[in-house]
Amino acid sequence: MLSESAFFVKVSNPPPMRTLSLLLLLLHFLPFAQGQSVDKKELGRKLDALFESRIKPNEPGGSFLIQKGKKVLYAKSFGLADLKTGEKFSTNTLANVGSISKTFVAYGILLLEKEGKLSIDDQILKYFPDFEHPEVVKKITIRHLLTHSSGLPDSRNVDKDSIFYLTAKDLENFTPLKRTNSLHFEPGSRFEYSNPAFNGLALISKLINKQNNL
Repeated sequence: MLSESAFFVKVSNPPPMRTLSLLLLLLHFLPFAQGQSVDKKELGRKLDALFESRIKPNEPGGSFLIQKGKKVLYAKSFGLADLKTGEKFSTNTLANVGSISKTFVAYGILLLEKEGKLSIDDQILKYFPDFEHPEVVKKITIRHLLTHSSGLPDSRNVDKDSIFYLTAKDLENFTPLKRTNSLHFEPGSRFEYSNPAFNGLALISKLINKQNNL
């Protein structure tokens, strides 16, 4: 059974190990937040001391939120959002969550399957009939996109276009794959991490939800 308490963390760009250590320390407070009676002031005092000891005012920062049900137990920001301008991190700061979003996309797809709105064994051509070479991708299924085993090459020009890499939406990321004329390997035979595969999954989710007026 899932806990009512939830941690939401936005972090600008700290070293990976520091992010991990902060998350582990947050988990240390989970039993405290799940208690029958939560002293918000005591929780706030302990968390303030924790974050202030690890996130310096002039270092990359983040926002932290602990919520139990609909009750916010803790919400505060620390450090900087922009090292060049000195802008402070706030609860309104937009942070690039990167591949964390893949978890939610996958969960959304599995929910749609549970509701009978799709099957993860559907061919992707069912949702993207505009591939230029359908015979090449006809064996690829939603399952292959989910498990990074489609064989689709990442044909985006992200190495030479950093702006595209940071700002492109799902459709812009997935469209180059529709020109695929050969696969890296037979679908399902190997693993190869694919970012645009999950852009495709997000597009499928949006399409199904639109069809069902969700």
